[in-house]
Amino acid sequence: MSQIAIIEAFAELEDPRRRAGQRHALPLCLA
Repeated sequence: MSQIAIIEAFAELEDPRRRAGQRHALPLCLA
């Protein structure tokens, strides 16, 4: 659940650079 909380925090930032990093973080966390 910690990973989900981190993703939510990044989404709250609403920064284009953060969103780009989030897309990379999602597959990395899933893997």
